Amino acid sequence: MSEGEKVGVDRDKKIPLYKQVYDLLKKDIQDGKYKRGDLLPSERDLSTLFDVDRITVRKSLELLVNDGLVEKIAGLGTRVKEFPTPGIRDAANVRNILFTLPRASSMVDRITEPFNASLFYRIERECKSREYGLIYSTLDHDDDLFRVVNGNNISGIIFVSKIEEKFYEQAMMLRIPAVLVNNKYEAYPSITADNEKGAYEAVKHLTGLGHKKIGIILGKEGYITSIERFNGYKRALTDAGIDWQSQVIADGDWTFDGGYNAMLKILENKDPLPTAIFAANDMTALGAIEAIKASGLSVPEDISIVGFDNIEQCKFCHPQLTTVSVDTDMLGKAACQYLINAIESRQQLNIKIVIPTALIIRNSTMEAK
Repeated sequence: MSEGEKVGVDRDKKIPLYKQVYDLLKKDIQDGKYKRGDLLPSERDLSTLFDVDRITVRKSLELLVNDGLVEKIAGLGTRVKEFPTPGIRDAANVRNILFTLPRASSMVDRITEPFNASLFYRIERECKSREYGLIYSTLDHDDDLFRVVNGNNISGIIFVSKIEEKFYEQAMMLRIPAVLVNNKYEAYPSITADNEKGAYEAVKHLTGLGHKKIGIILGKEGYITSIERFNGYKRALTDAGIDWQSQVIADGDWTFDGGYNAMLKILENKDPLPTAIFAANDMTALGAIEAIKASGLSVPEDISIVGFDNIEQCKFCHPQLTTVSVDTDMLGKAACQYLINAIESRQQLNIKIVIPTALIIRNSTMEAK
């Protein structure tokens, strides 16, 4: 048996050797074999250890550098990065929680979206009552959680929406407790709304009004909230004896403009028009309503609309929007209280909390003609 086989490199696997070496080194760092501040073995020694060439080792180390786990120091080698320890943060007598969102593809910061703004406000209020500060930051693939955390006395992290998994792993490296809101990851606790049941009730409301042509404008692809709400939509139609695959399915991006543009495309087709639309969130629904009006049609006389989230704007648009209410007070309080308990008890349990939703019927839906 070669030395490479002893440490787990398998040439029969379809996984590239550099990725296998990267995974093994990363595990050694996470398991504490190489501690913070330690130098990794030289490229030559790693090449011998894993029975691979130095180019393969170099590519593996580059991945670790990109992850922010190690740094290359001229004349010394590759060193595991130094991170602030919990004791250092506590000594500073300043306790902050980091609230993170994925960076939007547009120039608009996602914290300005009504749902996220409401959630942030409620978490901030709860943090203040427990004598914690709340710091906001966006994260995308080019960012480094270590740099965000450094100097900010971060005691815990709330990851909101679809954050890249590398940041979860970096939080584990930092030994900072974290909780996920509106997303799921095996190694972390999560708090979500009951998206599938809420969508099911919304579409059941439409089928109960006699609608059989019920389209959907989806949220962003790959997001847990989008997937679960689509599942609820499909299940409600199936239970009503309606083929969901024959319905109009349009892509959206959670925004007003996304809903507006998706609805315009639906209206341009006209073969045949749906009599109702379920939108993956309220901003999408509000955009769809404006597109319907711009096309000379009416809501709900021509097309009924249902949204999701129950943001404040739902009560003030015309017509008022039928929607699924998400209890952001409960969502924010649960996230904050659970995280602070994990920080102060130094114990983090991998639990999944689901917050109930409720259908709010207003004026944007009516019986099918």
